[in-house]
Amino acid sequence: MRGIAVSRGVSAGPIKILREISDQSRLEPGDLAVIPTASADWVGVLRNATGVIAIRGAALSALGSISREFEIPMVVCGDIDPERIQEGILATIDGMKGEVEIIDPINYVPPSGHELGVEPLGRRARS
Repeated sequence: MRGIAVSRGVSAGPIKILREISDQSRLEPGDLAVIPTASADWVGVLRNATGVIAIRGAALSALGSISREFEIPMVVCGDIDPERIQEGILATIDGMKGEVEIIDPINYVPPSGHELGVEPLGRRARS
């Protein structure tokens, strides 16, 4: 699925669908958060999410700016229907290309930053 590239980086993990702000407490470290909009109200997902997929929003949204600051990959992808996608399924997000790919869990091989020509996965160490 293609969307709008918001924050560069490549990440993979299980999808967690969050419909309400109060759902943020269900997010576990390493989850890919699927949220309805890229508004600043959702900034709490950046605490645990390895990547963010917003259904509506823009690259210059508040959440987009913050995700770039914390180097968390983010894509706005209106093609994702939270009613039809299964929570927990593995996906890869490429915030530079604006792509989201659903992964076959049986044949899943985690992406390597070196193979993809990007920085290694995860947040960079703060000094």
